[in-house]
Amino acid sequence: MPACPYTASQVSEILGQPMTDQGACLFGDGKGVAGFGATMPSRLAGSSTYDYQREQAGKPYDRVSTSRRATRPISRPRSSRARPC
Repeated sequence: MPACPYTASQVSEILGQPMTDQGACLFGDGKGVAGFGATMPSRLAGSSTYDYQREQAGKPYDRVSTSRRATRPISRPRSSRARPC
C-alpha cells in the first residue's frame, strides 16, 4: 500500500482549519465535526482499473493508444457521432 501523500499541515491548508493526523491517511479536527480521508490503491488495483478502462474505451473507439509521454490512453472516435465524455 502506498504511503499517504498528505501531511496534517497540507490537509489543514486545503480545508482552511487545523487538522490532526489520525493515521491511515485519515485526518480530523479533534472535535468530531470535520474529517478528511484519502484512499490509496495498490499498484495491482491501479493496473487493473487501467486495463478495464482501456478495454472499455475500445468499444466506442476504433483505436486506443498510449502516447510515450502520457499515462492515459488517447482515443479516436469510431464515427463522427461518437463523442468523448
